[in-house]
Amino acid sequence: MSAPETHRVLVVDDTPAIHDDFRKVFQPADEAIDVLNGEAAALFGPEAGRTAEPTLEFLIDSAQQGREGAELVRKSVDEGRPYALAFVDMRMPPGWDGLETVQQLWRIDPRLQVVICTAHSDHSWQKIHEVLGPTDSLIILKKPFDHIEARQLAHALVRKWTLSRANESRVLELDSLVQERTRELHQAELRFTRAFEANPHAQTLIALDRFEVLATNAAFNRQFNLTAEELKGASPETLGRGMDPQRWMKLREALLAGREVDDHPVVFEPHPGVRRDLRCSARAVMIGDRLCSVWLLRDVTEQLRLEQQLRQAQKMDAVGQLAAGIAHDFNNLLAVINTYVGVMLSRKSYDPADSADLLQVRAAADRAAALTRQLLLFSRRQAAILEPAEVGAALEELRHMLARVLPERVALDWTVEPGLPRVLIDATNLEQAVMNLVINARDAIADQGRVAVSIAATDIGAEATQRHQKAREGRFVVISVQDTGQGMSADVLAHIFEPFFTTKEPGKGTGLGLSTVYGIADQHGGWVEVASTPGLGTTFQIYLPAEE
Repeated sequence: MSAPETHRVLVVDDTPAIHDDFRKVFQPADEAIDVLNGEAAALFGPEAGRTAEPTLEFLIDSAQQGREGAELVRKSVDEGRPYALAFVDMRMPPGWDGLETVQQLWRIDPRLQVVICTAHSDHSWQKIHEVLGPTDSLIILKKPFDHIEARQLAHALVRKWTLSRANESRVLELDSLVQERTRELHQAELRFTRAFEANPHAQTLIALDRFEVLATNAAFNRQFNLTAEELKGASPETLGRGMDPQRWMKLREALLAGREVDDHPVVFEPHPGVRRDLRCSARAVMIGDRLCSVWLLRDVTEQLRLEQQLRQAQKMDAVGQLAAGIAHDFNNLLAVINTYVGVMLSRKSYDPADSADLLQVRAAADRAAALTRQLLLFSRRQAAILEPAEVGAALEELRHMLARVLPERVALDWTVEPGLPRVLIDATNLEQAVMNLVINARDAIADQGRVAVSIAATDIGAEATQRHQKAREGRFVVISVQDTGQGMSADVLAHIFEPFFTTKEPGKGTGLGLSTVYGIADQHGGWVEVASTPGLGTTFQIYLPAEE
């Protein structure tokens, strides 16, 4: 058997004898209980008299007026020991009657269960309903009442009160759990949103059941230049401006089929002449009961450009090694040719008519030797003597020579920034490089034009290092040669530094001029950059590291 539960009961009645009656009902002696059980058996049958040990006990407090009862209820609430049940007499002159007393008690403790005790029809049920309102915490008990009936009412109402409090406690506990879970979900959503927004790559969330953009991050909006209003009505055609909408749909079909999309190549052309290479990855995800997809687009344009530069550099290194080997062997052959020509010319017995032919052979051998020297410069096998010098001063003599080399139709601008830092250079080789660039510029100008040579200092930062595979941070002296010639296409630019590659007519160029410039710049620890647009001219820049 469980231990009895004790509950507080308040009796509000202006008749002291009534209070004694309630105490007898709720706190009876053992013999009184036996009498009650016997009476119950007589009225309701033998089973009604077989009572188990009571599981509820009642602590009775009394008040003779409504105001006194209200003070007891207020005190019980303040102490945290509220009354479960109140028996309230309908007539309590002077002061509050039963209805007003119940109103005041419920203002203090709305959970209080109430039994109105009345011997007369003071108020109709409709009147009570109008005054107290709809409630399931009120029962009317007619006087004189049966003791067993009163106890049954008390047990039922107290158990209802107990269950109601337990339910309220459970509801509060569940509400607390719901709030905690809601906070956790909110924090998780906030973390996801922050990570989604902070991603430097373009990212978007798209429904798969029908094309609907649910979210995009800032990087996506910047890359595709879309506003919030445009995103609301976005379609496959408008979401990826400059992209093939059919490709979007094929990728969507792959996700719907349960496949994953990884680094799918996509070309993005937002404007004519502007091309960006993207890599698209996507995953299907369930959001609620809706199938959606997360898309991530990486701009790999710069990465592909650097990879192309690296491949070009590796190709140039390989060509350089080949050129060095050829030049070395060729030099040996030229040395033999020149030796035999010299021997033949020194003999008195040879036919003088052959002298002119032998001299032509020697001249051809000398020209071939000059070509091998350029090959060795390109392959960095030609020894260079680097000494500290101010580039503008070192090239001053070249300036006067170039003025004689260029025809009158081509003007020469020469600009040297004052106070240039010193650079370790081989003056002869550097003159050769600038000479080659100016000669190429002259040949690119069909009619009137201008060649501008400028020498200036510059600082290369982290961002500028992305322009060229060999670029690095630091201070450099830049020699720029700019012309107003016909310019070059992208296909030509991809090959201009390769040995023997030339766009000139046969017999008008060896194809070693720019490859020699490339080798000399590399020999000095620098590099060459070129920018050209067909019809708008070309600019070459030789970067030389300043002396620390």
